Amino acid sequence: MIKQAERLFHTLRYLKLKQFIYFFIHRFLPTASVTYHGSPEPDQQCELAGPLVVNGITCGTNGFCFLNEKLDFEDAVIDWCPSSMSRLWRYNLHYFDCLREPARSSLSNIEMILNWIKNNPQGSQPGWEPFTASLRIVNWIFYLNSNPGAQQPEIIKSLYTQVLWLEKNDERHILANHYVENLKALVFAGAFFGGNDASRWLKKGIVGLQQQLQEQTLADGGHYERTPQYHGLMLENYLDIYNLASNNPGVFSELFLVQFSRQCLAGLVFYQSITFPDNRLPLFNDTAFGIAPGLAELDNYWQRLSGQSSALHAELESIISLPESGLFVYRSNIDMLIIDAGDIGPSYQPGHTHCDMLSYELMLSGQRVIVDSGVYEYEPGEMRTYVRSTRAHNTVSIDGVDQSEVWGEFRVARRAKIISANIEKMGNAVIFDGAYQGFHRVGRNTLHARRVTIELDDDEGIELVQVTEQVKGIGVHGVESFIHIHPDVKLSDNGEGLVALSWGGSLQAEIIIESGVDYFFEQAFYCPEFGLKQANSRIVLEKTQEFPCELSYMIRKI
Repeated sequence: MIKQAERLFHTLRYLKLKQFIYFFIHRFLPTASVTYHGSPEPDQQCELAGPLVVNGITCGTNGFCFLNEKLDFEDAVIDWCPSSMSRLWRYNLHYFDCLREPARSSLSNIEMILNWIKNNPQGSQPGWEPFTASLRIVNWIFYLNSNPGAQQPEIIKSLYTQVLWLEKNDERHILANHYVENLKALVFAGAFFGGNDASRWLKKGIVGLQQQLQEQTLADGGHYERTPQYHGLMLENYLDIYNLASNNPGVFSELFLVQFSRQCLAGLVFYQSITFPDNRLPLFNDTAFGIAPGLAELDNYWQRLSGQSSALHAELESIISLPESGLFVYRSNIDMLIIDAGDIGPSYQPGHTHCDMLSYELMLSGQRVIVDSGVYEYEPGEMRTYVRSTRAHNTVSIDGVDQSEVWGEFRVARRAKIISANIEKMGNAVIFDGAYQGFHRVGRNTLHARRVTIELDDDEGIELVQVTEQVKGIGVHGVESFIHIHPDVKLSDNGEGLVALSWGGSLQAEIIIESGVDYFFEQAFYCPEFGLKQANSRIVLEKTQEFPCELSYMIRKI
């Protein structure tokens, strides 16, 4: 009981005062309801270009696929809260992203909207959760704006009522990306409708978005949750907002348009900087493939909206330092190494944090070799606990303890803190140095420092990567360093610290483990997409001694 209270204290002490206030309101007071008897009319002057399209949501005659799970509804009767599916799956059903799916007919879309209105009374879950409502409001507005024939009185009135409800039930207790989604919905509704309510929504949304854009954007262009997937999702939001503002210049100020234009450009360059040569993201923190739009999709959207050329660099620098986000990159052709040395952020909303400080991912010759474990689901349970743990990342654990005290689905109590991180080229090598303090259960002054030395070949490709760990503290402890291997890479161990790595049917690289360091293999899980769990191999290096302790290994191309 005392330990639980202590954990709760260290979780809550980072929250903003207004989060406490709105959390109390959200948790202990009745949800605000609204009653509307009017007949709202859309503002026919509102202009919007089409949003990004989606594909693969609708399956079969009356089924949907989200998070790699399909569900068919019999007799065209949609169960809006299917108990057999996860909470996140049910959320996706209520988002109405399917309205952006080209293969769906207008009749099917209208029938689905009317079905939702009939079967989801105000306050029902999960359709009337603020986050879910926010995404649905924007999707409905995009669809209704481009399909005037779908603007039936029943649909327009429901949409208007949802916005009135959202205005009273926003997520200021959560903030971060959730609150931006709320504000975005208010701005879209304010431009889509006319009248006093719409003017109020528009004003509140514009002021709030300008404030949040400044707060949630780091100096290097990244999103402050330091999670690649959420950077991509927020970038799509900013492009949608730019879409609305640029097409309705009489509604939005030039300053507003310029602010979002700049962030779209900076966000695209940041996204390009961290994207692997296979056009996919690193899987740091709560990142999975197939959730955020890809780089090319977002850049094409920008070009379509702005009428400008690509925002992306024809050639990226080989060494990329993004210190505010904590990402450090070396890339050359189809080789790439990226290191995560970012602090937990934002401190008051660390829900997508994993124990991955100084973890890395490595691609050699176009093959992902060393991988992050990704994310399987947001449901509480064994897999959610696993993917957030230190053991699921290519970093170090001490006495089996996690770097930071992660718990629940989205909570963090006592936290590791980055002390330093830097990458630079020295002769024919690129050297990264980083360090953090953490492992509070081990000792207050426990520190893990890592040096990653990348030796280059004549073409500036990655020839060898040496990882050196140094752990400092007091007493005798067991240190484990983890190396997670992509499922397509086959291992062969000679038993004396030499592990061969093969892919594509041939020997490609080898891991050389420092003499005197014990190691073993164990099964791990690689979760590159929600709902997808693949067995892979994890190499565990271990050493027990009085601190300080040092160990190292090399990964060398053959």
